[in-house]
Amino acid sequence: MTLRTYLVSAALIGMLVAAPRPAAAQEATPPSLYDTTGTAWVYAGYFRIPWPRVDSLLKLRRFLPAWRARAAQMGCFLDSQLLIHQTGNEYNVVVSTTYDSFRKIGPGSGTGACTTRAWRETVPDSTLRAAINAGNDWVFGDAAHYDVIYWIPYPTRR
Repeated sequence: MTLRTYLVSAALIGMLVAAPRPAAAQEATPPSLYDTTGTAWVYAGYFRIPWPRVDSLLKLRRFLPAWRARAAQMGCFLDSQLLIHQTGNEYNVVVSTTYDSFRKIGPGSGTGACTTRAWRETVPDSTLRAAINAGNDWVFGDAAHYDVIYWIPYPTRR
């Protein structure tokens, strides 16, 4: 037996001996690829807003923290953020909402009704709500945008 054959054989035997094996505490079968336990779903909208409209958005933004906190408390979503990308060129405004379930994203999910209820509780004056909604429509209405959904696995808390 040549030295090369001996070294290759020793390396293969070493890899087989050191190969990882499932520990006793691990599951016998791994979870399905589509198992979404411990997963966050981030729905992000990237908008191209003219900078003069971004100034208006900054004024409208003061109503967001109370609404966001109430909607999260009601279980509409986990978190929602508005990012104004000062150095962004084209897509300078990002609206990101994090959900604990993919089913909460989109029409028919009940999330729209939930966030509307939170909005009405946060801003009870219907005239003020209508003015804020009109301002948001003016800022975002005809803006070019695209949407992305990210799937983020995270460790579940026990």
